[in-house]
Amino acid sequence: MPSPKDCADYPLICALETHSWEKGPMPQYAALSYYWGPESENGRLYLLRGHLPAKLDEADWGFTARRAMRIPIRDNLFRALLRLRRHDHPVALWVDYLCIDQSNKEEKTEQLNNMVKVYHNAKNVCIWLGEGDGVGRSDSAMGFIPTIMEFAVLDRYAKDRQQAENWYALAELMRDRWFSRRWVVQEISLARSAAVHCGGKTVHWSDFADAVSLLASNQETIKSLFDYSKWREGPNTLGDVKSFGAYILLEATSKLFLRDARGDIRMPRTSLESLVTSLTTFDTSDRRDIIYSLVSIARDTSKNSGIYSGKATGPRSLVVDYKKTPIEVFTDFTKFCIKTSRSLDIICRPWAMPVKSKQDKTKDEDGDNADEEEGMPSWIPLLSNSEYGAPAEVYSGRKNGVSLVGPAGKESRYAASGKKKWVEAKDLKAHQISADKDHKRSIFVIGFKLARIKVVSARNTGGVILQESLGMGSWTGIQKHDSVPDKIWRTLVADRDPDGQIPPTWYQRACMRCLEIADTFNNGDLNVGELLQGHSEMLRKYLTRVRNVTWNRTFFNATMTRTADDYYLFGLGPPLSKNGDFVCILYGCSVPVILREMSPKGHYILVGEAYVHGKMDSEAITDLGRGKTWCKEETFELR
Repeated sequence: MPSPKDCADYPLICALETHSWEKGPMPQYAALSYYWGPESENGRLYLLRGHLPAKLDEADWGFTARRAMRIPIRDNLFRALLRLRRHDHPVALWVDYLCIDQSNKEEKTEQLNNMVKVYHNAKNVCIWLGEGDGVGRSDSAMGFIPTIMEFAVLDRYAKDRQQAENWYALAELMRDRWFSRRWVVQEISLARSAAVHCGGKTVHWSDFADAVSLLASNQETIKSLFDYSKWREGPNTLGDVKSFGAYILLEATSKLFLRDARGDIRMPRTSLESLVTSLTTFDTSDRRDIIYSLVSIARDTSKNSGIYSGKATGPRSLVVDYKKTPIEVFTDFTKFCIKTSRSLDIICRPWAMPVKSKQDKTKDEDGDNADEEEGMPSWIPLLSNSEYGAPAEVYSGRKNGVSLVGPAGKESRYAASGKKKWVEAKDLKAHQISADKDHKRSIFVIGFKLARIKVVSARNTGGVILQESLGMGSWTGIQKHDSVPDKIWRTLVADRDPDGQIPPTWYQRACMRCLEIADTFNNGDLNVGELLQGHSEMLRKYLTRVRNVTWNRTFFNATMTRTADDYYLFGLGPPLSKNGDFVCILYGCSVPVILREMSPKGHYILVGEAYVHGKMDSEAITDLGRGKTWCKEETFELR
């Protein structure tokens, strides 16, 4: 793609070359990593038949373009190619939009296995962030990055109010749309060398990565540079840098692979379930790529990728097939996770994005563009139910409470089903209704009903827990209690600290102090957000945990019968819980779940995970085994 130096008015001229991995050696090339952007194809690329000439004179430029085939390309790709071409010689560049027939599902399926090789063997990966923001802020950020590589300068700039604009510019660059693409996890983690391009400025990826880490490590100091006189949100102007896609990308890619002494990749170290459910800020227009973009870099599905020197662990695999619908791919993935882990916790971890009922195969990387959303099985939880919502919402604050089951790949925080693992439930109905399309979206699980919900509180929105909600846990005010009952203070933090460990005993004392303030100033309502603005550091730590657990959840009372007496359970449930729902223990699930029976069909839908005080550590399983409960084991069909 030669062009006269610094001249964007000359057309983009290219030729396609085909090479085989088997026949090698491969020529040196760069691979482009970029955000596709809007569907409009206002850019033009001129494709020559045959090879590009080694050099083009200005007089030959127009003549050469007239002999070429004109190809419409998207605006962001057009701008990237204009910036990356050279004036003195052709540039060899691999671009997914041009090198893979996006409308051919067989070719997409076949080429996906080659993506690992493409990015790993590229001499350089060119990360294109776009032309910039138009107001010079992105240029400032790109120029600021090299200056803070010196620790002495960093220490000075972290305390210099005159540098607030530059820190803000860097934080804004960390929110670029490129960091929301799920494919970038694979593209950058496999790169031998990479450079970040934004407009006419370039920095090496390692410098960019260090700048992001330095900002995250020093964000508390840097926040103090933003005062209310100039910045409307004051110290909160930057937001939580560690929730930005750029930071999450760095954290994820640093732990993806086992490497040898020279730094070469031996093998992936993270399971597919862990990757899919942890990389929640990264989106993709083709919903199938929520899974497929990670298959080649996951420990349990990467054995055929061909670049790892270490031996694959186990025979497990998940077949990539773009002829399947997104929901079929989601179903395959969920069942793969359940079977390989023998755990049902995947049905409680939000990871999926909604899909449409029809697909426009010519748009948005074969994405889903129809208006009507297709019904999702209730056991495939959507990202809208995660802590910060869907990728597009991640910078606008907390949406939901933390996941109770915790991250995949780590020891479970609870053991509601004891040592009972998931086993494949065989139900007679499976053979009777196999032709029913709804049945194809069912899973059969074994467990038992622990209780039935009788009362549900209002949702805990905005960090406010109402007095009436606390009363459901037998709290009647500070004057009537010498200490806070376990039922209250443990439920407010789901009986765990932020690291998933048993909470320290001082949590009870902190809870008592918070409830004293609530009784004195707020008529018994616990306003967590208000209390977080002051008070001691210990109270703030406790209240932060309360906020993160209870946000957008409901309290409930559920009744279970033991002999002739009714016994009420107290707990936290999902926001859509309602009277009549069942609190259930499912074998292989580390936490209780709320199920809703869909009469008269007899199947259930999963409402969500729950915390039930006194039933999180195999107590219900023990009672069942000793015959101390009315519960009985049964098979549930979840749709």
